[in-house]
Amino acid sequence: DETRQLLRDQICQYLLDNTELELPEGVVSRHTGRVLQRRYVDLLRRGVPREEIDENLTKLQAAAGEQAVRDLKLSFILAKVCESQEIEADEEEINSQIAEIARMQNRRPDRLRQELARDGSLEQVTVTIREQKALDKLLADAEVTEAARAEDAKKTPAAKKAKKKSKKKSKKK
Repeated sequence: DETRQLLRDQICQYLLDNTELELPEGVVSRHTGRVLQRRYVDLLRRGVPREEIDENLTKLQAAAGEQAVRDLKLSFILAKVCESQEIEADEEEINSQIAEIARMQNRRPDRLRQELARDGSLEQVTVTIREQKALDKLLADAEVTEAARAEDAKKTPAAKKAKKKSKKKSKKK
């Protein structure tokens, strides 16, 4: 499943790199605020002193702005894919996802569902399922090629010859 996630991430990056999209400034601004708040709280939970976070607030704001643009752009793109491919999340898929989250948190699924419905997160579960299905559809239709890894690049014929020569020299000594 890790390989599948890496492929999904590559599809996301491809979509972001190859799609022109103007985002409404107000939407970006609101989303940036939410991303910044999440990062701030996350840093506090990790034990970073508030003063240290405040000193780096400008950097945090810039990173939050970039993340917000990326998130929104990808969300709009995947929503369009879902619409054009008629991708929906059915009740069984939603219940299955809630059951999985409940299992990981050692909670009852029915209580978790009620909580998600109360705080508005149930809609996000549905959106996440639809986006994953859209990415899986794109992945199924994609031509997947294996790129050379950095360590494989070191094993080129020229590199192998050089390595053999250096070994022969060290044996002669």
